[in-house]
Amino acid sequence: MRMRLTSSFYFNYQVLRLLSILIR
Repeated sequence: MRMRLTSSFYFNYQVLRLLSILIR
C-alpha cells in the first residue's frame, strides 16, 4: 500500500511538472 501511494505521488508530481512546463 505504501509503495502504491508513493508511486501515485510520484506520478502526480511528474504530471504537475509537465503541466507547469506547458503553461509556461
